[in-house]
Amino acid sequence: MRSWYFHCTLALTALLPQRLFAAGAVYGGDGVAAGISSASSLTGGSGDIRETVLGVVNEVLGYMAAFAVAGIIVAGFYLILGGSTDEGRDRARKIVLYVVLGLFVILLARTIVEIVINADSGGGL
Repeated sequence: MRSWYFHCTLALTALLPQRLFAAGAVYGGDGVAAGISSASSLTGGSGDIRETVLGVVNEVLGYMAAFAVAGIIVAGFYLILGGSTDEGRDRARKIVLYVVLGLFVILLARTIVEIVINADSGGGL
């Protein structure tokens, strides 16, 4: 097992710098300003980085909220299948507590991101 891991690591470290140097050799642009103006002409986005970041954060937090709902469902299964044992009820109670705390953190994160985005764009608090 160790020999296989060692050989894979050795192969990756041998190939990685070559790929990085090859990518660096391909770029022949005029610098960062030219790259920014070139990137701004690409299509497929809203054009405003704030809207893009807010959209990505909202999408990720939406998936996290869906996982939280799944966690509550799992806690319900523990409660039902645990029967009348105290251990099953305690485990379900802990899962629900942590999921509710997680949902609170998700809502807090979404609020903080929106406040930072709005404050940075001149919208104020």
